[in-house]
Amino acid sequence: MSVTKLESLSNEILLYLIEYYINGVDLFISFLNQLNNRFDALIYRSKRFYFDFTSIRKSEFNICMNILPRYHHIITSLTLSERDTPGQIHSFLCSFRSFEQFKKLRRLHLDFDANSVDLIDEALHSILKTRIHTLS
Repeated sequence: MSVTKLESLSNEILLYLIEYYINGVDLFISFLNQLNNRFDALIYRSKRFYFDFTSIRKSEFNICMNILPRYHHIITSLTLSERDTPGQIHSFLCSFRSFEQFKKLRRLHLDFDANSVDLIDEALHSILKTRIHTLS
């Protein structure tokens, strides 16, 4: 049995995996500016990402927040959670005041406690101006 290396896959297959199966968090932490120019080019060519910030360390969240402004316009699904990274939603909303700039966002999941309701109230008003299909 032979082992196939990730690098041996065609660009089309890699792009499909990037866009549909790899969490943007994992993509940014593991691949972007880490492997080679080919992977970086595929990431830059991507037309969609999903980000699930559940169960992420603060340091990883900060790395993503530094990179995310270049890609916010192609994010289709976003999950933010206060559970494992307290202050995550607040940090996100400090960087992105409105969800309007997330032009391809179709799914938004916010996991927060009662203490955070006032914090996200203003940002939630911007959701009315988006094309989100699923809000939870």
